[in-house]
Amino acid sequence: MKQTTLDLNGPILGFSTNPQDVTVNNAGIATFVGIATATFPTQTPTNPASNSGIVTYRWYAAGIGALSDGTNTTLKATLSGTATTTLTVSSVTSSTNGIQFFVGADYIPSAYQSSSPVTAGTGRSTGNAINEILFSNNATLTVNPFISITEQPTNYTVAQGLIATFSVTASSSDNSEVAYQWYIAGSPVSNGLSGVNTISGATTNTLTIATSSNSPEETSNVYVTVSNPNASNSPVTSNTVTLEVVPPRAILNLELFGSGFPAPPPPPPPPAPTVPFVVLSVSGPDSEKTVRISFTVLNADRISTNFGYSASNLGNRLISHYQTILNITQATTYTVTATHSNGQSNSASGSTYGPYSG
Repeated sequence: MKQTTLDLNGPILGFSTNPQDVTVNNAGIATFVGIATATFPTQTPTNPASNSGIVTYRWYAAGIGALSDGTNTTLKATLSGTATTTLTVSSVTSSTNGIQFFVGADYIPSAYQSSSPVTAGTGRSTGNAINEILFSNNATLTVNPFISITEQPTNYTVAQGLIATFSVTASSSDNSEVAYQWYIAGSPVSNGLSGVNTISGATTNTLTIATSSNSPEETSNVYVTVSNPNASNSPVTSNTVTLEVVPPRAILNLELFGSGFPAPPPPPPPPAPTVPFVVLSVSGPDSEKTVRISFTVLNADRISTNFGYSASNLGNRLISHYQTILNITQATTYTVTATHSNGQSNSASGSTYGPYSG
């Protein structure tokens, strides 16, 4: 049997350029390069083969297999150049972090002869590479994590001598640890005594501020920074919220009567047994054309007003009411009339100071 020359005198493949590790940010582009050469060995008699074949390439991902151009659902990235010396991985995410890529090189032989034009019967074929398919070294893709804040801190109003708490929820895309630093009035805080307040959790996701009875009545801005040494968007700053320190009485008014209402009038002195007692307070309009009304009635069974509020069957007991009136553009007088079950009545009136001119 005649021996074919197809597997004889072939080249030896070797990588002149191996792919290198790459680090990119989330949604970035990573490029890997692998270049192979075909070298024909020196021999006696002289090797008749000529380097007329070509080196072909195919990129692989460890644990996944051969790759092809387009969107790869496993890697959750877009690939191009999978059959060339240069692989491009686009729109990388945490799913591609830590993936190892390598390229396989193959030698495709071709026909040749020692003279031209080709003479029938003299054709030869370049031999296959002795060591094909040859694989490059592995190169690792590292995708820097990014930080997300999923729950922002919120405003907090605290009475002097009580505790205020601010919290944030944050994480990194690769679940690595993140670090926190809280700020009050633009300055970083640390655990321990700060003025007359005591701080704890200054470098955690929950900041606690224990006020004292001597804490000044003031409003301060509060925010936190979240960092990770490898995150592409580190540090991330939360929303800025407020810490309001108020006297205990202000907190009591807020809880009893709601935000935005004037403080209730002081309790009236005991009235005559059968005559209603009425105290009325009117403020506004403010910049939003809003008037706020509060009144207290004692010893009345029925109440009527000229601003839409009425009540009956009250049992001659103490009644307090708070109300806002919107879209007031001129001076207005508001009247409350209280009537005892025996028919005795009393009234109180209050007027706004005129249209808002601020």
